[in-house]
Amino acid sequence: MVHEIAAKHSEVKDHVPDVIWSNKFEDTSTEKIREVLGIDFAEVGGRALYIIVFRKLCLITVLSGDEFLHAWCMP
Repeated sequence: MVHEIAAKHSEVKDHVPDVIWSNKFEDTSTEKIREVLGIDFAEVGGRALYIIVFRKLCLITVLSGDEFLHAWCMP
């Protein structure tokens, strides 16, 4: 959805990171740890490890003049 919005608004086109890879590691849930420890309601509020890898964006500090100002204020 973000890429659809960026396609319609050129001022944000190059400011949307691309997801290269993502994964949810199901076996890392804290629910499993609580089950082993015998904690009641272990399945409530379990957490899992997510890793999301984005393509690196250009740093704003490499911009100057009008390009720098345009990065902070949309026309």
